[in-house]
Amino acid sequence: LFQVKFPQEEDLSGAATAILRLQDVYKLDSTDLSNGIILGEKVSHKLTAHDAFEVGRAAYNEKDYYHTLTWMQTALNRIFFGNRQKSTKAPPKSCGIS
Repeated sequence: LFQVKFPQEEDLSGAATAILRLQDVYKLDSTDLSNGIILGEKVSHKLTAHDAFEVGRAAYNEKDYYHTLTWMQTALNRIFFGNRQKSTKAPPKSCGIS
């Protein structure tokens, strides 16, 4: 009998770390990646706020604070603006981020 194995935490963090490496090598933008756009081409579905947060957390664990900031900002934008186009407005002051 075949049993399906779900991804473990290490599988997810490994995938997030791989995304960060590809982002560095190919100079990819976090917002574009989260929207499923790679090198100007729509190739995938959009990432959720949780997906972006997990990539940001992987960056933080690797002490890559630049990408931590960009991915956490992407996650926050997903929460506040959803699937709408990227907004230049800051999140509401009530969220404590300026």
